[in-house]
Amino acid sequence: MKTSALLIGINNYKRLPLQGCVNDVRAMFEALTERHSIGPGDTYTLLDGQATRAGILQGLQWLAVEGPDVAIVLFSGHGTRVPDLDGDEARGWSGTKYDQAIVPVDYERNGLILDDDLAAVFWTFPRETKLILILDSC
Repeated sequence: MKTSALLIGINNYKRLPLQGCVNDVRAMFEALTERHSIGPGDTYTLLDGQATRAGILQGLQWLAVEGPDVAIVLFSGHGTRVPDLDGDEARGWSGTKYDQAIVPVDYERNGLILDDDLAAVFWTFPRETKLILILDSC
């Protein structure tokens, strides 16, 4: 059984830096490679300045092309929500519809990665791939 992982950790946001996100990625990498025998070549790691919108989407595409039996995505960084523009979200308790988003390091210049963007990439994975998505973000 082949397992591949995309590990993303961002501490160095310009406006609201975080602590611990890069350590989360390092700990997950260690757990996967040392305890679960996943080869370093089966992981794609993006830390701080590497975790741009384009870099994250490229990493997701790499993971899909790998075609693993199990695909793990860890994102440790800021998350947010924005008003739903395409009407595909259910109304929340406030009556407003929102898209959820992860925040790449270059979000101010290149935008967020919406749940719709993630879904579009996830549909490119082989049908048999088990996808494990871990979002450590607010």
